[in-house]
Amino acid sequence: MSRVFILEDDLYRVNLFRKKLAAKHTLTITDNVFEAKKLLAENDFDVLFLDHDLGGEIFVDSSAENTGYQLAKWLEEQKKHYDQIIIHSCNPVGADMMAVRLDSCTENLSRVPFPLLINYLEA
Repeated sequence: MSRVFILEDDLYRVNLFRKKLAAKHTLTITDNVFEAKKLLAENDFDVLFLDHDLGGEIFVDSSAENTGYQLAKWLEEQKKHYDQIIIHSCNPVGADMMAVRLDSCTENLSRVPFPLLINYLEA
């Protein structure tokens, strides 16, 4: 059973992650970057699902503190490595910026906007 970390603030999406993944994976879910850093520092995960826009906002500037981009910067600085990272943000600019930072953290980096993610999970 792999350990999966999910950064997501939308309850509907969180419930879909649980429905699709909980039977076969151990899930850890948070909706903010501050808690995410703590969880990622203290635990080992195989797969990360990361959103960019948090706090119920959309198309957030990546310079804001509570964004997936800020977590991606931190992961790059920590030299953390994961089997797979999936950026599921629908914010194309934020997702692009995250991908640049996360490239060194995995050999298996994907960008799958959330509306397409459910089909991706079933593949």
